[in-house]
Formats: sequence, C-alpha cells, structure tokens
Amino acid sequence: MPGPDDPYDYVTSCLDGLKITSRDSDNKTRRNLNGGDYYAFEGKWLARIYEDLPKVHAEGDYDTYLIFGGINDAYAKYCNVNTMTNEFNKIFSFIKEKNAKVIVMNITPSGNYCKHNQRVQKCVEDVNKWLLSKPKNTDLVIDVYSLLEDPKQKGNMLK
Repeated sequence: MPGPDDPYDYVTSCLDGLKITSRDSDNKTRRNLNGGDYYAFEGKWLARIYEDLPKVHAEGDYDTYLIFGGINDAYAKYCNVNTMTNEFNKIFSFIKEKNAKVIVMNITPSGNYCKHNQRVQKCVEDVNKWLLSKPKNTDLVIDVYSLLEDPKQKGNMLK
C-alpha cells in the first residue's frame, strides 16, 4: 500500500473497492485510479472543477463524487475563506442536484512548499475547519490534513 509520501495514491488506496473514475478536459492531468475510468481534476481551481462538472456528469452519470481540492485556490492572491467555501458549496450543490453522494477531503498540509506563507496557512486552516463541520450537501468528510501532517513540523506534509 502506498504511504503518506504519495498522498494521492495513499488516499485512493484507502478507498479500495470503489470504482473511482475521473475525467477532465486536459489529457496531461488524467490518471487511471483503481482500474476505473477517468476522473481527476488535478491541478484545477475550484471554479474550474465546478465549470467542468456538467460535462463530467453527463458523460458518466456517477453516483458518488470524491472532491479533493482547494490547495491551488489557497495559494492564489485572492484567496479568502468566503470565496473558497462558496466555490465548494456550488460544487456540492450541483452534485446533490444530480442525486449523487459527495465525499470531500480537506486540504492537505503544504508548509514545506517554497511559496507557503502565513496567509496561505490561515486560509487552509479556516477552510478545513469549515469542511470538517460537514457542510450542507456533503455525505462524508475525510480529514486528510491530520493524516498527512508532520507532528514534528506543524503545517508541513509528512516526508
């Protein structure tokens, strides 16, 4: 089983048995997970994920969506909690309108990234606090931040 040094593979391996599919418009970000089809918005902003959802749903008519995003938004100069929670809410609402389940993972630690700063850390902490409150239209919230945070270096990813 992959370890925390590859959080993407680690988290998906924990979901073994689910058909994880992913699809987006950029072939460079497609990734086949657990033998499923394709569906991953890797490297996408929350607004882009929301924008692509109608096409993705029309192509697959999925019954469960796993949302693992927000770090790109946290590093944006405009980052604020209201903007990010509004984008997440739009994503969650769209999925629920399609009678599908929403599984969301909070934002991972990134303190060891060269562009990290206190503004980013505060944004991540505040958005994660909101996500962990299990917002409306979510079925399951997974706390990957706590799983992947280095206990010796708060805010950093385990190495």
